[in-house]
Amino acid sequence: MNEYIPTQEELNDKLWRLNNLYYITDKDGVAIKFTLNATQMELYEREWHQMLVLKARQLGACPLVA
Repeated sequence: MNEYIPTQEELNDKLWRLNNLYYITDKDGVAIKFTLNATQMELYEREWHQMLVLKARQLGACPLVA
């Protein structure tokens, strides 16, 4: 099986890394590829590091900032 090797340009792109390199564990303990949901994408596109997110866990914002 041929494994994809990312280019340096892709590795330098934070959004590409978030959607392609990272895995999280679901409620059943299965590792799944992390992809940004709508709330996370909005936080990413804005200056999320300066925001206070109420109900962050319910919106799925915790994995993005962790």
